[in-house]
Amino acid sequence: MEFNIIDAERMNVYLTRADMERENISLNVLYSSEKELRQQLTKIFKKAAEEAGFGVENIPLEVEIIPIIDGDLFISIHKVSKGSEEIYMQGIQYHFVFQEIENLIALCHEVSSVFTGDSDLYLYNCQYHLLLYPRRMTQARLKQVHNCLREFGDDCTQKNMASITKGVLGEYGKKICSGNCIDLFTKIFKIC
Repeated sequence: MEFNIIDAERMNVYLTRADMERENISLNVLYSSEKELRQQLTKIFKKAAEEAGFGVENIPLEVEIIPIIDGDLFISIHKVSKGSEEIYMQGIQYHFVFQEIENLIALCHEVSSVFTGDSDLYLYNCQYHLLLYPRRMTQARLKQVHNCLREFGDDCTQKNMASITKGVLGEYGKKICSGNCIDLFTKIFKIC
């Protein structure tokens, strides 16, 4: 685990895959359980205080968690003077498939006010494949978006469709929309 103090208010933490195994930190757990996320971050914060002298106890923080190449993890910690603590999850990708366009349109309207990030839409084997790339979203908002996705569509990782990657969609599918699919569908298709 490597600590890089930028100034009195900011620090970056770099964890290799070996660090994460040694500390028993799993990305899947971090993204699925807020309680586990806070426990893991507390361990990292204590280590930062002990090893680098960067104390964060009882201070509101903005924390950004970004998975990087080879399973490593980058965490940006910023002390904030006002407001509440925010933990942003980055680097996740959701891939859901929709049998009917109406369900996709309904989803776009449902999540447009809470989702921030990019979204791409492909048509492949007569199904609509939505890829979402959340940016600077709290775990609570991610959970809300994920619940809506499960309500309206099917998770490709859970439906034995893991082999349908973005590369497969790009090569064999037809790209319908890139970058801002949710915003575009919300503006074009109105729900009565």
